Amino acid sequence: MVVEPNGDILLSHGGNLWTPPGLTRFYANPNQPRVQFDSAEIIVNELSGIATVTIQRLGDSSNALTVDYATRGGTARAGLSYVATRGTLAFAPLEVIKTISIPILDDRVFNNNLTVRVTLSRPTGGLLGLNPLTVTIRDRGPRILSSGPGFGFNGGQFGFVLTGPGGQSVVVEASDDLADWLPIWTNTFTGDLEFSDPQSGAAPQRFYRTRSP
Repeated sequence: MVVEPNGDILLSHGGNLWTPPGLTRFYANPNQPRVQFDSAEIIVNELSGIATVTIQRLGDSSNALTVDYATRGGTARAGLSYVATRGTLAFAPLEVIKTISIPILDDRVFNNNLTVRVTLSRPTGGLLGLNPLTVTIRDRGPRILSSGPGFGFNGGQFGFVLTGPGGQSVVVEASDDLADWLPIWTNTFTGDLEFSDPQSGAAPQRFYRTRSP
């Protein structure tokens, strides 16, 4: 335990006192201006386009406050899965909420969920609170290849090829009216999967979609 000159108390619940995340700050003065993320993690879909991150100011908000932010680290690659973002937020007096937008990209590659860290730094007019934040990017999942070999009718049956990450299971559902969907096929990826529907020739129209089991 360390008591800082301003009365704040730093505690460590194991390991080096100065190594996050085992560091907890207790503010002696609850009105001490501070700026932080409103949560430690947000989850977005790869196809969402934007990850919206909320930064909040706590304590005394009567004066202006600024803080820098930047994306860095994690398993996602800037330029492939997201657009690197950095800047400075300026809180006006009495302003307590700001948001930043991180563009999310469809990398068109099947992989596990990816992460990117967003950090706050160099606050003026206050201290840092909850920091950093992790953005988890969920992969879009299995995909139907709508062109190339295997797509279309063959021997009176309609078929297509699915691609997805190895070990992931996939369910193909079919519908004649886009209202009622029936699971008709389940498999697990060990490579690209070839699907054909023996009932396709019996219906005037047939729609397909994929989902996880």
